[in-house]
Amino acid sequence: MGWFIIEWDKPHALAEFVVFTILILIGYVFLWFYWKGRNWARIAVLLTSVLTIYNLRYWHHSNASGQLMIASEALLGAFLLYWLNTAAVREYFKNGVRPEPRTHV
Repeated sequence: MGWFIIEWDKPHALAEFVVFTILILIGYVFLWFYWKGRNWARIAVLLTSVLTIYNLRYWHHSNASGQLMIASEALLGAFLLYWLNTAAVREYFKNGVRPEPRTHV
């Protein structure tokens, strides 16, 4: 969604695009380790979720697409703060490694 809030007619639009693209790629790296069950990645997602709620302070400084992004990220962040702290999810990340599926020959 970061790409949608870029104001392409501004002189810094290309720099914003590059920064957003790099942040998106870093996010995918974190998601990979999250999927693999790394607890540090869960904690990073929790911290990012807190940041998305904190970003609500920019609500009045954004246009409609920016407000949509802020609201959707804050809602997802609130959900993740709850869900990632449930007992079942914490237990999943406690082991640190997602077990590989077994294949029968």
